[in-house]
Amino acid sequence: MYDLDAEAVRRATRLSMGAFDPAPMGGAALFLGYGGQGFDVRRWAHGPVTDMPVALPDHGPDRPDVALSSPVGEVFPDRPYDPAQTVAPTGWFPLFVGGAGLLQAGASVVGADVLRHHRYALRLTGGGALPHLGVFADYSYDRLYPSLGLTVSRSLRDRGDAVRAAGERQAYADERWGLSTGLGFPFSGPFHVQRLSVRYSLELLRPVTDSDDIRHDPGVESPRYPRSGVLTSARVGWSYRSTERPAWAVGAESGSLLSLVLRLRHPALMSEDDSVRLSWAAQTFALAPWARRRHHALTLRYSGGVGSGGRRGSRLFVLGGPPEQDVFSSVLDGTYVGLGHLRGYPRGLTRGDQEHLLTAEYRLPVAAFLRGLLTIPLYMDRLTAAGFADYGAAMGRRFEPGELRLGVGAELRLSMTLAYFMPASLRLGVAQGVMDDGELQGYLLAGSLF
Repeated sequence: MYDLDAEAVRRATRLSMGAFDPAPMGGAALFLGYGGQGFDVRRWAHGPVTDMPVALPDHGPDRPDVALSSPVGEVFPDRPYDPAQTVAPTGWFPLFVGGAGLLQAGASVVGADVLRHHRYALRLTGGGALPHLGVFADYSYDRLYPSLGLTVSRSLRDRGDAVRAAGERQAYADERWGLSTGLGFPFSGPFHVQRLSVRYSLELLRPVTDSDDIRHDPGVESPRYPRSGVLTSARVGWSYRSTERPAWAVGAESGSLLSLVLRLRHPALMSEDDSVRLSWAAQTFALAPWARRRHHALTLRYSGGVGSGGRRGSRLFVLGGPPEQDVFSSVLDGTYVGLGHLRGYPRGLTRGDQEHLLTAEYRLPVAAFLRGLLTIPLYMDRLTAAGFADYGAAMGRRFEPGELRLGVGAELRLSMTLAYFMPASLRLGVAQGVMDDGELQGYLLAGSLF
């Protein structure tokens, strides 16, 4: 930057990497500087770095105006924007989805026009022990306000983990048809993002495995089958984000996340179920005061919900340990394990019409690989570690503090990029429940980080 006065032009900064986007602020100025940690905000106080005036470069005489041979409108004609010229697919990726006996192979394509008015993703899979065509199509239109989204899907799911009979798990598969559409209303400020969404979903579940193929042993236990039929829901959601993540951080280091979702199922919406559920989540991030420069971070998250209704014998909330997962297939098709598990306890341990879960984590960087091997479509990003504590449970209509359970543990987390554009993450962890029904767990998951 340079200081302009009535007598001469004087140098105001001397930075090897430059000063960008200066903004006056009283007798000083803020600007973007660049260093070993990436971009940061710096402050310049009035006063030249050196008393030596800076000679402005001599660009020679002014260039004469050049007359165009044709009017500007003919040389650079205006024409309406046509998204069809740039909406062709911009990436594709092979897929392997499904569990044992139902492994499907296929491909996924994604694309958008240059102004991103139209965005889409299409996935097709087929093959397996029960041949069928799996379809997933997602489209969003962002030209207008609000944005519009539409998703259509068909899949065959291996549900062997959901059916037990004769004292063991039984092979079971069902077919799922899905249709979902919604509107999004983003409204944001310079340091936060907010979004209000309205969505309607329809899901048709149909068993593929014949009940006669399930081995029965009345002396042990009767089989319980996954739910089938028509499920629809209307959702209204609100979310808020004000987090900040520096370039070398393991995650957000300041700010907060908030969300609130109301879900309604009712025969008037063509659903065979009748229930209402309200869910919420709040999370905050902060740097550890004793290790700020090393990007050690603390985060605290509380999530919960209440509801009523539902099918007889079912519960609106189920909380327990992490689910079983085919990690290889999940990484390839992007079906990651989400948040909200009580690590250190069996899956589905607690059920009820309300849920409360408090999670605290301490995160720290381990290694920054930031490289790949030649042009192989696998880029290794960062390895991080985290120590955590989960405290919560799902329970009946009354809040019972004695039902809450505590689990503690640690995880190693590897983030990477597949096929040059698709982010992925792996979590290797160990957890121990320290209260009733607690157990020592080891797990490997492909899942999102909060």
